Amino acid sequence: MLIACARQTKSSFVYNASGRRDPMVPLDVNRPVPNSTDELPKLLLEGIIWSRDEPVAVINDTILGEHGFIGGAEVIEIARDSVTFAYRSRQFVLSLE
Repeated sequence: MLIACARQTKSSFVYNASGRRDPMVPLDVNRPVPNSTDELPKLLLEGIIWSRDEPVAVINDTILGEHGFIGGAEVIEIARDSVTFAYRSRQFVLSLE
């Protein structure tokens, strides 16, 4: 888990958001968050252990089942040779090569 760091100076408080939204700025739902991108998370499908009842996939050195989360993406379905994800109301598929 990444936590933004802050340091106290004599005259003011300095917040380092590390590329994240400043929590002290009100959230305007009609305006995109600065520094946000619509890029898909960097996920590497390394393997699939498939069964009808409980298939699992190895993604970025992590073992996940259906409905697990990684990099902000949810594993929707694990097939014999691919994994379907949902990320920010979009779906994408990674296949074994």
